[in-house]
Amino acid sequence: WSHLIEHGEHYHKNLKNYQDFKYQLQKPSEDIDSRNKIRNYPFESFNPKYIECSTSV
Repeated sequence: WSHLIEHGEHYHKNLKNYQDFKYQLQKPSEDIDSRNKIRNYPFESFNPKYIECSTSV
């Protein structure tokens, strides 16, 4: 999704924020994967690797 970041004066800062955020989501995703291995019914709804783009409140 980084191709959607506007190429303006803040591009590199925004790209770094995006990359950092993606990196920070790896650990929760790994935790969910580990827990799902022992569940009878794996629950993937909140796994970051399956959340497409956004969340609405």
